[in-house]
Amino acid sequence: MEDKSFGRVESIPKEHRHQSYWDMFATWVGANANNGTWYVGGVIAACGFVTASTTLIIVGVITYFYWPYQVTWATRPDYRQWH
Repeated sequence: MEDKSFGRVESIPKEHRHQSYWDMFATWVGANANNGTWYVGGVIAACGFVTASTTLIIVGVITYFYWPYQVTWATRPDYRQWH
């Protein structure tokens, strides 16, 4: 068997692995079961793929243009957050 080196990532032979398929599945589900994932999946399921993709791209672009304005407005010295 040849040794395959991919930079700093080392290939671990199957006989030396300690994770089961359930461990890998639970890790994958845990990483993907967040609010954003459920929101995007719900929009795609409700609207259809093309409509949802278009809507999510438009909303994403609007958000990226609005977010810097919101952050700079909220950090102004005359803005009182706690009063």
